[in-house]
Amino acid sequence: MELILLRNFIAATSLLLSTSAAFGQPLLELPKAQDGFCVQVTLLGVSPRMPYDEIPLPLYQPIPNYPMDPSNGKRTSGYIIVSFIVNKQGKVQDCKPVDVENFFWESVKEAVNKWTFFMPPRADDSDNKPVILRYIIHFIKCKED
Repeated sequence: MELILLRNFIAATSLLLSTSAAFGQPLLELPKAQDGFCVQVTLLGVSPRMPYDEIPLPLYQPIPNYPMDPSNGKRTSGYIIVSFIVNKQGKVQDCKPVDVENFFWESVKEAVNKWTFFMPPRADDSDNKPVILRYIIHFIKCKED
């Protein structure tokens, strides 16, 4: 499932305009996904440290498919933390799981490697340098209406 570019831009812009509490708050969330399960994508950190207005803005972020747990053939709640480099062109490189590679990994890797970012100009007029981003991606049962 893919999200519209404008929605991603608005979500990312609202993240950057909020206070430092923005880290750890959901960046993208699907209200309903497959069979009552949702995928939530949250920015955890940026390296090197930089002002909010220099953090790469997501332009295109397809949400990972919600995989079945191979041990029981059902969807199971869980999460994975990923780290990757955003290069000068806004492309993802070297995406890898931070803690443990679980059954969510293949779906997450496929989606994250398609993500693209806008690299805002730096305040000191220096060239954009690659940035390391860390995200947590939750796979959860949606609240019932």
